[in-house]
Amino acid sequence: MDDDGWAAIKPYVAEHKMNYRVLLGNDSVSELYGGVDALPTSFIIDRDGKIASVHVGLAGKSEYIDEIQSLLGEKQTGVSRRDVRSLPATLLIRTAK
Repeated sequence: MDDDGWAAIKPYVAEHKMNYRVLLGNDSVSELYGGVDALPTSFIIDRDGKIASVHVGLAGKSEYIDEIQSLLGEKQTGVSRRDVRSLPATLLIRTAK
């Protein structure tokens, strides 16, 4: 959703040593993920490829850590999650280098 594309994002990813996948989207991608109303929007994807949580706006590091540790430590049930593995192959998330 960044107008400058990867040219603007790669330096940020490198500077912040982000070792996880980053998706550069457009309006079509936004709709496939349920709509993105504000930037930044972050999705936590579980081991099953489903959206475990969504953060609209800035979220603190501790909030992400708590959520990830919870997902790694226990299988959550009864939570409605969209299976992102069902999205078109053209939306494979590119790992920033």
